[in-house]
Amino acid sequence: MRTVGAPRWRLIADTILRDVEAARFVDRLPPESDLALRFKVNRHTIRQALTYLRDLGILGRRAGAGTHVHRDLVVIPVTRDISFSQLCTSGEKRVEVLSMRTEDASSEFAALVAGSFAAEQPLHIARVREWVEDLPLAITDHIFTAGFRAAFEAYGSLSSVRRAFAATCDQPLKRVSTTLASRPAALEEARLLDVEIGHQLLISIGVNRCGPTVAEISLSRLKAERVVFTFDNEEPQGASIAYRAD
Repeated sequence: MRTVGAPRWRLIADTILRDVEAARFVDRLPPESDLALRFKVNRHTIRQALTYLRDLGILGRRAGAGTHVHRDLVVIPVTRDISFSQLCTSGEKRVEVLSMRTEDASSEFAALVAGSFAAEQPLHIARVREWVEDLPLAITDHIFTAGFRAAFEAYGSLSSVRRAFAATCDQPLKRVSTTLASRPAALEEARLLDVEIGHQLLISIGVNRCGPTVAEISLSRLKAERVVFTFDNEEPQGASIAYRAD
């Protein structure tokens, strides 16, 4: 996250956030005095930066224990390429395949994929649950379009969209857009994520192309309190990033 023209404390906060993303700070931050020396500012400026990150839920503070990183928080940089295998800065992660099925385009996903390809084409759908540190983080439907059945079948054994396309497609998979939304959890989502019905979820819809063709759409439902999205304003031209909170 880069913020042009921002106050000094905000630039320091962004640097600390990148350190968290890179797992340079896994458990605890250095004392405020050490951070002040590092950034060549007074401790008041450091406190402003740390307060901002605590308000985001990234850091916490306990009396006598200093400032710590929330270990169950996942920081997700929104760039051209987002994959579950890369979004976690630390901790055990795994993908659990829940189902693999083929449906026609009149399925529940018809509105999501409308305009991406011919309505009569079948959709190949892999539903997975994604875990970090033995806690469910997200449910994702990976929706493969008709011409990429081989990638869908490869995903069943590889549990990675990018590896599945690398194994079956001559051209690289490219992220076209990422849309973020928010809504309450429905019954099945609540059961799979171990939350109450109505618990607030973050919704991420990623559209990927292989060559000129829409090849895969990822629909993820994530626990809102466990993720922070950061947007890179220097993302190359052509990466369309949209977000909204409904």
